[in-house]
Amino acid sequence: MNTYLKLTIYTGILLLVPVYFWLVDYQWSLSQVGLITETMPMILLTWTGSPPYAIGTVVVLLASGLFLTRKYWDWRMVVAMCALSLGGTQAVKLTMKEVFQEPRPYVVALENGGYLEEYGYPPHSFYQQDTETQAKIVYHTAYNTDSQILTQYQSTELGYSFPSGHTIFAAAWLLVWVGLLRGAWGFQAALTVWAAAMAYTRVRLGMHYPVDLFVSILLAWLIHVYLFAKILPRLQKYFQAA
Repeated sequence: MNTYLKLTIYTGILLLVPVYFWLVDYQWSLSQVGLITETMPMILLTWTGSPPYAIGTVVVLLASGLFLTRKYWDWRMVVAMCALSLGGTQAVKLTMKEVFQEPRPYVVALENGGYLEEYGYPPHSFYQQDTETQAKIVYHTAYNTDSQILTQYQSTELGYSFPSGHTIFAAAWLLVWVGLLRGAWGFQAALTVWAAAMAYTRVRLGMHYPVDLFVSILLAWLIHVYLFAKILPRLQKYFQAA
């Protein structure tokens, strides 16, 4: 199958996640938080894209991909593509977060709920507070044990919303291997489920809006189309000559 068609198909599959949230008109609120047995698995999954646990994810996915491509790609080229994939997507994400500075859904909810005023701070001033104050406010929005698990997690994720770093991280790993692998459909399917689940949890945990996911996935697609169209041929020539 054509590489660009594969990239587009798998991107389309991931885009079904934000489209689903739009179709059901999902609006996050702390009152919708389920039991610990529902929330904790989502937190554990999202940790696979969070430092320091993401380091383990990188090692596992890189080692797995290197093993699966060992017969037809130079391992140095594969490592270079993965590095450019991860580095490029994360650089774009970090830049856009600083440019747009969009508050996370849980931040909007606590600001609208008057929690800042309860602590003596001006309304809509969450991001003007230091991280210790932010974490304290978020943690104390919990109203029972189940919601406390979530607010404890949220208090460690105090950055901006747009775009989604976790989603673009997962999408990047999926797309780089979709482009490099020949076969290994089970591995590709597992990566697809993981990446889609990652995106899903980010909305359910109050970290992102569907548009954050949508744009992150499209950005990953654009970056990988460029990588495979322009960079991969140059890397092939370079490592063949080396």
